Amino acid sequence: MANTRDIINVEIIDKNTFNIDITDKHIFDIDLKVVDVIYGVSPEGGVTNLKDLIDVNIDSPSEKQVLIYDNNLKKWINTNLESLLSYYRVIEIPIEVSSKIFRTSQPYISGQISVYVNGLKEVYFTELNNTDIELEVGITVDDVVEVEYIRQ
Repeated sequence: MANTRDIINVEIIDKNTFNIDITDKHIFDIDLKVVDVIYGVSPEGGVTNLKDLIDVNIDSPSEKQVLIYDNNLKKWINTNLESLLSYYRVIEIPIEVSSKIFRTSQPYISGQISVYVNGLKEVYFTELNNTDIELEVGITVDDVVEVEYIRQ
């Protein structure tokens, strides 16, 4: 006996042959986790699933879009992944504290900094805190130090 949600279409083709089409309606509950793409954790405020967001604004969904919370608008908006990453990714010439110590303009995520001296990636440096790095070898007046990092 068919479920009341099933629709059965029976069409007799031959004496002993039946063609039966059964259509069943399924509702899928897709519930994606809300995760901070930079830190890999759920955001504050207790919302961990997309279905729980009531203030979501997706004007034109497309590939490589992400939802971010705009504190000024007080709602979630969709944006391009590249623009989000460029917001957090900083490339700058740091402030020289000494010939070996340099300070970034903004705090960065530990382990997410690259240092370049005269365009070449520096392998040997120490992160002193979330704004200061120390090079193994001091630089001269003609040297240029540049950093690339993910800001906090």
